[in-house]
Amino acid sequence: MNSTSEANFYLARGWSHYNLKEYELAIADYNKVIEINPKYTKAIEINPKYVQAVYSRGVAYLDLKKYKLAIVDFTKAIEFEPNKAMFYLERGWAYYRATKYTLAMDDYNKVIEMNPKYVQALYNRGVIQVFLKKYKLAIIDFTKAIEFEPNKAMFYLERGWSYFNLKEYELAIADYNKAIEINPKYFRAYYNRAGLFTKLNEYISAISDYSKTIEIDPYSSKAYFNRAIIYKNMKEYRLAIVDFTKVSELKPFFKTYYKRGGCFRKLEEYELAINDYSTTIKLNPKFVNSYYRRGILYQASKQYTLAINDYNQAIAIDCKYANAYISRISLYEEVKEYKLAIDDFDKLIELKPNSRHLYYKRASMYENLKEYKLAIADLHKVIEIAPLDGNAYCKRAIIYQIIGENSLSMADFNRAIDIDAQYAESYLFREKHNYNFSSNIKGEVISYFKNYKFIAQISSWYNQKRF
Repeated sequence: MNSTSEANFYLARGWSHYNLKEYELAIADYNKVIEINPKYTKAIEINPKYVQAVYSRGVAYLDLKKYKLAIVDFTKAIEFEPNKAMFYLERGWAYYRATKYTLAMDDYNKVIEMNPKYVQALYNRGVIQVFLKKYKLAIIDFTKAIEFEPNKAMFYLERGWSYFNLKEYELAIADYNKAIEINPKYFRAYYNRAGLFTKLNEYISAISDYSKTIEIDPYSSKAYFNRAIIYKNMKEYRLAIVDFTKVSELKPFFKTYYKRGGCFRKLEEYELAINDYSTTIKLNPKFVNSYYRRGILYQASKQYTLAINDYNQAIAIDCKYANAYISRISLYEEVKEYKLAIDDFDKLIELKPNSRHLYYKRASMYENLKEYKLAIADLHKVIEIAPLDGNAYCKRAIIYQIIGENSLSMADFNRAIDIDAQYAESYLFREKHNYNFSSNIKGEVISYFKNYKFIAQISSWYNQKRF
């Protein structure tokens, strides 16, 4: 067997290995073709099939995700045959997979310049435009590809996705419908259309399309997951749990357990919820929401030490995680650890210095500790932020009353009433202050305000306050 025949043999066998997806064996044969003649450049000049060996090896490298090696081979092939559009096409895809998008675009532009009807180049360039979020340019390329090959479902799918991202939902649905018409088993078209229906809050249609996706591809964990999310949003928690469980069997993922834990929590199956949050933490110890959610459940079951540990861990992961501070404050308040609660309010106020609600709540903590001046200072801040907050004036008036600042107290009650003429609590406290109500205060107050629409409100406040 002469060298040319031997090279042809290895080239053909390499192609057979490639078709069997035996990429390493294919590369070995292509290497053999190239090595037959040590004078590499001369060999290619003598027999163009050597160029084919280099190109084919590049394709094998591409399938093995060895993009740098693929680019080297495609570049070498282009050096010897610079007018071969296919070489630029494959190198463009290798550049794309290697995240070198500008170089990829250059290669596809070159292919289209050489052959404006090269459909695969138009499609590939469109894919890159989508990745770069240049959806209008992508639509132009996909539309051109469709003109040349109108029965390619994939082209409609990608154009539909571009329309979706431009919020051209009717056009997107039309393209997904066309893709399904061309290929009724095209599960990606059902999947994408389901996502669009979800966006439009058309949940029944979305569920139908996700179900069809699953029928065609029973291993589509994303379809199960997204259908579960819809069921959860529809408060169909049992159905959501079934789908989340299927996802956990197909492809264990921490968010699956977290979402399923949320369903168990809604069904008040707290132990199962805690188990799922714990699994989430095992799979992703940095996922802060799981500690926070588990902490809430521990707190609800009065397992305060475990709850505090979870809130602490959430804050350790993310020192700006406001919800964890808020929940830890509620726990401290529950066990009457007001000083610790105030420490957390201090941190929260650093994060949200213009939140009047935080100052108002901290004022309540100070009031519980009989730190009335500090409480008043916080209420000053509330009023500075929200001058029409009647609650703040009323609360400050009550504290002024406690410390004997009667004129300031009366001024604040009056201001609260000016802000809201039907603010029953201010009337009630003001009249208590004026008349030193007796045990039959309820009747006196209701009689005094018999012409006001808010008599029932005053009565309600009386029953709550029980002077």
